[in-house]
Amino acid sequence: MAGVLAAFSLTLNAQSVLYPQMFDYSELKPGDGVFRKAMELNRETLLRYDADRLLTPFFRQAGFTDWEQRHPNFPNWGSGDFRLDGHVGGHYLSALAMAYATSDADEPVRQQLKERLDYMINCLDSCQQAFDNNTDGLRGYLGGLPDNGVWTSLFAGNPEGYNRGNVPFYVTHKILAGLRDAYVYAGNEQALRCFLKYCDWHINVVSNLDEEGMQKVLDTEHGGVNETLADAYLLTGDKKYLDGAKRFSHRKMIDGLQTIDAHFLDGRHANTQVPKYTGFARIATLSGDSDYKKAAANFWQDVLAHRTVCIGGNSINEHFLSPEKAMNYIEQNDGPESCNTNNMLKLTETLFAFSHEARYADFYEQAMLNHILSTQNPVTGGYVYFTSLRPQHYRVYSQVNEGMWCCVGTGMENHSKYAEFVFTHSLDNDTLFVNLFENVSLRNEKFQLTQETSFPYEQGTTIRIDKAGNYTLALRHPVWCEKGYRVTVNGKEIDGGTPSSFVSITRKWKAGDVIRVEMPYALRLTPCPDIDNYVAISYGPVLLAAKTGTQDMKNLHADDGRWSHIAGGTYLDLETAPMLKGTTEEILSAITPSDPSRLTFTIADRALLNNPGNLILQPFFTLHESRYMVYWNKK
Repeated sequence: MAGVLAAFSLTLNAQSVLYPQMFDYSELKPGDGVFRKAMELNRETLLRYDADRLLTPFFRQAGFTDWEQRHPNFPNWGSGDFRLDGHVGGHYLSALAMAYATSDADEPVRQQLKERLDYMINCLDSCQQAFDNNTDGLRGYLGGLPDNGVWTSLFAGNPEGYNRGNVPFYVTHKILAGLRDAYVYAGNEQALRCFLKYCDWHINVVSNLDEEGMQKVLDTEHGGVNETLADAYLLTGDKKYLDGAKRFSHRKMIDGLQTIDAHFLDGRHANTQVPKYTGFARIATLSGDSDYKKAAANFWQDVLAHRTVCIGGNSINEHFLSPEKAMNYIEQNDGPESCNTNNMLKLTETLFAFSHEARYADFYEQAMLNHILSTQNPVTGGYVYFTSLRPQHYRVYSQVNEGMWCCVGTGMENHSKYAEFVFTHSLDNDTLFVNLFENVSLRNEKFQLTQETSFPYEQGTTIRIDKAGNYTLALRHPVWCEKGYRVTVNGKEIDGGTPSSFVSITRKWKAGDVIRVEMPYALRLTPCPDIDNYVAISYGPVLLAAKTGTQDMKNLHADDGRWSHIAGGTYLDLETAPMLKGTTEEILSAITPSDPSRLTFTIADRALLNNPGNLILQPFFTLHESRYMVYWNKK
């Protein structure tokens, strides 16, 4: 194995191996704009976290008893009966690695991120080595769950012992992914050794379970262990990891979506499922197994067609709703969780690589712009767990070193990833896809170009070719742009295609060629899933919302409480919320720009009931620390 790793590290780039149609972070440079601003704030936020306290669960379980005395463990989500100790530590590794890899960061900041990452990996390696002489299922273990007996019981072939540990494999997956990312994005070879050693542990700890027992374990949330084991196969070529990925695949969820069943997902815990299907898609990429691929594609289609709301997220109280429970979208305060959307975007990238269908990029844009970007407090850097859809409710934000929620972990990662799906390429490297409209330049051996735009504030983008080459440039015609889409190359207009498609231009490009894309925005109303009388207002790709007050926003900046991620302030009466009246055409005609440069609008009195006065529509991603309207009752 050591020889394989040495050869791999000398000859291949890990990002290209795992994601062969994506560009490396080092090849992408974000320019000024809303996305880069979010990335810069996130880097500052990451460096404010106490890495030693994030490491405490690992040192404790490895027997270093004095560590916790000096660095107290984080409470609630970080320790205790809830048993998620160590999960944020895994996410933190991924976040540090991605933030370091992003090429727009100032070099001193990048070095601080790298030093922090290398320090954590060195500490984790020491914790893992503490189990080297173990013979009862703990050799290679690296985790922070307070009960090592969960694993010794499982290794003995007893699946019942696993269930007393809440969601153990969910936690270990975050650590696996963090180790993988520390190597893939930051080049830490020590992390790769720890990762493969930990993959071996995952395979070994379930080796004495029969298939019935294994599937029973997989009934409990286990993150995307199958995905990370598949990645280990890609990095090493060792088939045991692909076999392990299949062993960690939940057959019930594969078999249940061989065809689209509109009710199969009803009532299921949403984010338990999404990482499984990302793993299924990864396995299909490697093995060609059609049942894995079909399940992943059908899952995505079901979620998009029946369960996705205006922000691009899905689920209420973390669960997929049946049609008869659809009013929960409006009545409850615990709207889509950002973890879930984070994982849906990962799945979307993998599925896009199969077919290059524009619908995947359409969804990616909707969810990234209207959900992910909105989950970062632009002043404090805090992260959002639930985005309430209830009229006149609000969101709460995490604080640094408090509230170790799952969505703090994915939040740490989210705001380094804005550039990664802007450009992708075909496997043969002959087609360059422009999936997203962001101010990002691309530089590699074949492709050199610069995209310049102030999107989403600009209704178009300009792409300048900086290096000559012969290839196809595929430009997305967004689903929301039904009229006026226009593409010119050096001033000459070409066919702009149809909404939700790619406009492909094949030619020998010259340095200095300029492609201009015009994408006029239009106002539209979009109904909430299964509730036609509640609608959201969008302008092009941008979800619009309105502030309605700041009263009783309990725990706006959340403390360490177990349930403090939930906006528990007073529910305001739905019947007193602002409402829209008239036909769709009458309502849209009553919405007029107030500041086009900031995408703000006013609604005329004739289209409103319960008008509080001075109601301003603005991009939802700019609205913070306020009660708000995203879904409106349409009378």
